[in-house]
Amino acid sequence: MKKSLRFTLLILLSFFALQAKSKKNPWQDFQQIKFTVDGRDAFIIKPHQVAPNKPWVWRARFPTYHPEVDLILLKKGFHIAYINTDDMLGSPKALKHWDAFYQHITKEKGLSKKVTLEAVSRGGLFAYRWASQNPGKINAIYAEVPVCDFKSWPGGKANGVGNKKAWQNVLKQYQISEQEAMEYKQNPIDVLAPIAKEDIPLLHLISLNDQVVPADENTFILAERYRKLGGSIELIEVQKAARAKGHHFDHPDPERVADFILKNTNQSTQLSTLTPVPSKLKKFMPKRHIAKLAEAKSRQIDFVMIGDSITHNWESEKNYEQTFAGFNMLNLGFAGDRTQNVLWRIQHGALDNIDPKLITLMIGTNHLHNPKKGYTPDSSADVISGIKAVLKEIRTRLPNAKVILFSVFPRREPENQRVKELNKFIPSIADNKMIFHHDISKIFLAKNGEINKALYNRDGLHLNSNGYKAWGEALHKILNTYKSRPSTRRQANVKI
Repeated sequence: MKKSLRFTLLILLSFFALQAKSKKNPWQDFQQIKFTVDGRDAFIIKPHQVAPNKPWVWRARFPTYHPEVDLILLKKGFHIAYINTDDMLGSPKALKHWDAFYQHITKEKGLSKKVTLEAVSRGGLFAYRWASQNPGKINAIYAEVPVCDFKSWPGGKANGVGNKKAWQNVLKQYQISEQEAMEYKQNPIDVLAPIAKEDIPLLHLISLNDQVVPADENTFILAERYRKLGGSIELIEVQKAARAKGHHFDHPDPERVADFILKNTNQSTQLSTLTPVPSKLKKFMPKRHIAKLAEAKSRQIDFVMIGDSITHNWESEKNYEQTFAGFNMLNLGFAGDRTQNVLWRIQHGALDNIDPKLITLMIGTNHLHNPKKGYTPDSSADVISGIKAVLKEIRTRLPNAKVILFSVFPRREPENQRVKELNKFIPSIADNKMIFHHDISKIFLAKNGEINKALYNRDGLHLNSNGYKAWGEALHKILNTYKSRPSTRRQANVKI
């Protein structure tokens, strides 16, 4: 116990010694703004001149350690941000505070919806676990001697020195037993798949003689797994670090790290159509999303329809069950949805644990309303980017399912001009192997080329019962042309 205490004191003394030169203000003449979010202390460091799109870096733990990179980025117009969840070791409770902080920074402070994470040591537990749950919000991850498996540190279950007190805190924060901790499969090395799917670039700075967070128990395992998943990771290796049992050292190349962050921030998109966010319609969220997750678990799903209110409103039709009898259909239409909302739903379980043979997707009309205060219609190019992102998510999660991509249904003028413009680009997305395009717009049009009012509600956007009947007949003909593969999921004893 005394030996462990002495070592802990040595680490702390070494850490504070490293910051002695910048003790008064490691951020030099840049302004620090302190505030509280979700009951936790937080701060941002403001640049003198803010860069376009308001980019930012999020520090995970030890926010003033090695500030050299951040000082370069501040001069380039980046904000630096931090929330104090220090002793929570990346636990589920800590990540909820992180969710609240992200919402505050992006909505209240107005910074970019995509962020670069910086993680020092145990900060790796926070950064990778949050990134895995929010891959669409990440530009890149830069980590210094990061903990990638808490069995290594603080567990000390292999060759690392470990920390008994911190290990007990892991069990407390994660609310797990010693055995559960040893079998835990949500460490950074275990949660890389969503990060790799998003093609998030990684850069690690490590010490080869680190006895506290040994590279061969942490970064080297993470790097091997990430590359097998198709991800890109760079390593900067310090051959021999002289302080804190090889865990602390002077930064060897802050310019290289700053360039890495700048490059990947500049390449990342800031499009709202690509940034997963939950729907703001409280009438359906989160109640309908939760109900659909439960429905998917309760029965066999062979066919999924994804869309907005046009798809959602099938459920209000008297002939709904009759129209889809025998299809084992799951309706994932949500009123008001845009591509960013569909992305959020998929990333939050909408397609998990199901094995459909066929999926239909029609999304885009809610991007095309007339301009009004607080709303500007999205460009066709931005909507197409969003549709492509949705298809990528679908194909990643359900690679064996065929996808029918519909052109957006016509609506009244003048909005229909934007619909026509968008529909010009949709056919090119299909590969005719697993993604197939269909345009049934003509069945909703009158002879003069405008919408057939007999098939629409008075808003000229939503179909009435006659419209759904026409859609159902056309849909049946299309569905019957696609031969389905055998399902690998056992039929549930639940009827539609």
